[in-house]
Amino acid sequence: MRAFFCLLVIVGFLCGSGFSASAQSKTPKEIQAALTEQGYSLGSIDGIWGKKSIEALKAFQSQKGLSVTGVINSVTLEALFPAKEVQTVTGTSAPPTVSGDQVATKKDRLQVIEPKPTLNSQPLQSSVDWKEPGRNVVRLPENTAETNGGFKVFLALCAIAAFWAWARKRRQKMAGLNDVDPQFSAAASLRTEPMMKKAKVNANYNDELVMFIEPSERQNSSPVIPSPSPIDLHNRRVHEWVNKNVLNGTSSKVDDRRLRTAETTVPRVANWVRPGTEVQVGPFKITNGMFYFGKYLPKNGQRYEQENCLVDPSHQIANIGDAFGETMGYWPSYEYMSPSARHSYLAWLASGRSDPDTYIGYVFLYFYGLERRLMLDDDHADFDVVADEVHRLLNIFGSNHSFRRYASDLLSVAEIKSGRNFADVPSGLQTNGYEVPTAIKISLGLRVRDGLPFEPDLLLRFAISHPETRVRTPAKRAFQELALPYAQEINRLFPNGYVLKPGRTKSLKKRYQACSGTFSCDIDIGGGKIPDVSDRAEPLTTARDVLEKCTEALDDYSRALGRIADQKPNLLAASKLPDAIRRQMALTIEGRPLDLIEALVLKQEPTTIKALAETVGVDVGSTVSKAKLRELSAVCASFGFGISCDPGFTSKTGTLTDEVLVFSQINDRLSEASTAYRARQLSVMLGMIVAFSDGHFHQREHALLIEQIEKDVNIQEDECSRLAAEIRLAERNRSRLDDWLKRLKDIPEASKNAVAEELIATASADGSLHKEEVRKLELIFKRMGISSNELACPLKSGPP
Repeated sequence: MRAFFCLLVIVGFLCGSGFSASAQSKTPKEIQAALTEQGYSLGSIDGIWGKKSIEALKAFQSQKGLSVTGVINSVTLEALFPAKEVQTVTGTSAPPTVSGDQVATKKDRLQVIEPKPTLNSQPLQSSVDWKEPGRNVVRLPENTAETNGGFKVFLALCAIAAFWAWARKRRQKMAGLNDVDPQFSAAASLRTEPMMKKAKVNANYNDELVMFIEPSERQNSSPVIPSPSPIDLHNRRVHEWVNKNVLNGTSSKVDDRRLRTAETTVPRVANWVRPGTEVQVGPFKITNGMFYFGKYLPKNGQRYEQENCLVDPSHQIANIGDAFGETMGYWPSYEYMSPSARHSYLAWLASGRSDPDTYIGYVFLYFYGLERRLMLDDDHADFDVVADEVHRLLNIFGSNHSFRRYASDLLSVAEIKSGRNFADVPSGLQTNGYEVPTAIKISLGLRVRDGLPFEPDLLLRFAISHPETRVRTPAKRAFQELALPYAQEINRLFPNGYVLKPGRTKSLKKRYQACSGTFSCDIDIGGGKIPDVSDRAEPLTTARDVLEKCTEALDDYSRALGRIADQKPNLLAASKLPDAIRRQMALTIEGRPLDLIEALVLKQEPTTIKALAETVGVDVGSTVSKAKLRELSAVCASFGFGISCDPGFTSKTGTLTDEVLVFSQINDRLSEASTAYRARQLSVMLGMIVAFSDGHFHQREHALLIEQIEKDVNIQEDECSRLAAEIRLAERNRSRLDDWLKRLKDIPEASKNAVAEELIATASADGSLHKEEVRKLELIFKRMGISSNELACPLKSGPP
C-alpha cells in the first residue's frame, strides 16, 4: 500500500510538473550547468528549476531552431548534450557518471524514448513502465498539452487510489468483525496494545496476514460477501495492473515473504504453568509457576492477537533490567515490553513476588494471567490456590487503588464461580472501591429475598465497602477490634434482628470486564432472582451511623496502635479500647501478656519495673521517671491490677531493677493516696521498723499489722491491698524502711499517742519486748516529742 502511493506521487510529478519527465535522464543541476557552459545566464547552479532556468532554456531552444516551449524533451536534450551521452531506446549501457555534487538516486534517473501511440484498452492505465537506469525506459509527453493531460491522469489516479484504500479498509473491518466472538467484542474495544511504533506495525502486519492466511477459515466464519460493484472491480484491476507492470513483481515477493513468515512462525499452543512447577526462561529459573508459558496464546475470540500475559521464550531478554518500568507502556504486555523490562519482570517472577516496592506494571502483567486462569480456563484443579495468590497480592499491593479495585472485583466473581454458600457472611475485609463487592450484594439480596435478618458483621462489611462511605483510619486500622462493639450496638438497637422488606428492587446482575482488556463475560447470579438492595437508603444509613459511633470509640486505640512500629497491639494499646471489649481483645494479643501478669498476682511473686514495663509495652527508657511509672500504673489499672510502684502512693520512684508487686484491685482508673492512707502507711512502716529491731520479723507481728490495716475504716479496699503489698516488699528488703524515720514529723499531733500505742503493740506481738525493740521505740517517741510515761501501755522490757 505504501509503495503504491509512492508510485502515484512519482507518476504525478512526472506528468504534471513543468519540468518534463524527459529531463529525469539528467538532473536539473546538470541541465543548468550545460546551459551555463553554453553562455546562458540563469543565476546560481543550485538544482532548483525556476523562472530563470526556464527563460534560459527557451533562449537555447530559439537559438537551436527548436520549438520554444520551455519544457525539456528528447529533442532539446539531444541538442543540449552530445549524442554520445543520450542512450537509445534499446541501449543497455550503464548510467552516466557524474561528479560528487551531482549524484542522484536511481529513482531520479528515468531515460527517454520516443512515445508510441497506442490505444489502451485498460481503464486509466498509465503509460509509465518503471525501469532502472540502463534498461529500456518510457518516453514522456513532449508538449504542454500532454503534460496537462498527465496531471489530470495523476489526479484521477489519486482519487481512484483513495477510494480503493477506503473500500479495502472497509472490507477488512467487516471481515474482522466476523473473527471476533460477539461475547467478547466489547472487551476488545476497551483497550489497545501499548502505544509503540512496533505494536502498530505488527498490528497492521497481522491484519494483512488475515487476508493471506487461511482464506477458507475466514469464509467459514464470515457471511456471504456480495459480488463487487463495477467501481470496486475497476479499482481492483487498476491495482493489479500497477502491481504487475510497475512494481515488477515486488508485491508478489512481499506476499511470498509474509506467507513464509506466517508458516514458519506458527507457534506451539502455550500451557498454564501450575503452582510449584519449575520453568527456565532465559537466565531465570522460575519455581512457583502460575503463569502462561509458550509461543502461542491468542486473545479470547481473536486468533491473530497474542495474550498480553503470555511469557514467550522466543522474545529477547536484556542483561540489565528496568526495575522502575521506565520503558513500559501504559498497558503492560510481555510481547511489547522492552528486553530490559522483560529482565526485571522475569526476575520478579523468579523471586518471592512479595516486594511491595515492585513496579506495579509488572504486578498487573502477572495478575492478567491469574485473572484469565480463574475466569476462562475450565480446569479448576488449582482454582483455590490461584485465588489465594490474588488475596496475597491484594494484601501486599492493595495500597495501589487501581490494583485493589481489580483484585477485589476478581475475588468477588471468583467466589461466585467457586459455588460458595452465600448464606454465610463473606470473609475478609474489602474496603470501599468503585462499587460494593458482588459477594456482599449477594449475601444482602439472599436475606432480603428470604426475609431473614442482617447479621451485624454483614452490615459492617456492607457499610465499609460502599463507595460513598467515608471510612476513617481507626476502622481501617482496627477492623477486628471494631467488629465486636459494632455487633453489640446493632443487637442493642434491634433485639429481634434487622429485617428489610424487599420492596421494588432490580435483580442482581454482573458482567465481568477483564483488567487485561482481552475479554469480558456475564456471570450468572441465582438465575436473576436475587434482589439488589445495595443502592437503597436502608440498610446503608443505619449501618453507617453505627459505624461512625464505634469508630469514634476507637480513636485513642488507633493512635496508640499507630505509634507501634509493626502496628501489632500490646497491652498499652489495648488499654485504650472501650471497657466492654478491652479484656477480651487483650487475651488475643500475641504472647498473652495478660496471662503473665495474672500469674504474678496469683503467686504473689515480685518482678522488676523493667520486666513489667516490657510485658505491658511501656518504654520507660534507661532512667525511670515519675511520668513513665504513672503510665505503667494506668495500663495495669485498666485491666484491674495495681502495682506497688505507683507514684501516687510511694515516697520515691526507684530504679529499673527495683522489685515491684502486682495485686488485684477494683478500680480501673488511676487514683491518689488519701490522708487516711498516708497515716496508716506511716504507722505500718514504723511498726515494721520496730518489729525488725530485734533482727526478726515474727509472723505474729505480720498478722497484727494486717489486722490493723483491715480494721481501719478510713481507707478503701484497694488501699488495704496496696499496704499488704508494701509489707511483703519491706519484708523482702529491709532497706526500704530506712527513709520512713524521716517522716515522723508528718504524723498529726492528735494521732501521735495512737500511733505510739500501735507501735508498742506491734513490738510485743510476739509475746515479749526485747531490749532492742525498747530502745527503737524510745528513739521514735523522742523524735515524735512524746514521753513513754504518757502512754496507756508503758514500755516494759521482757527477759534479755
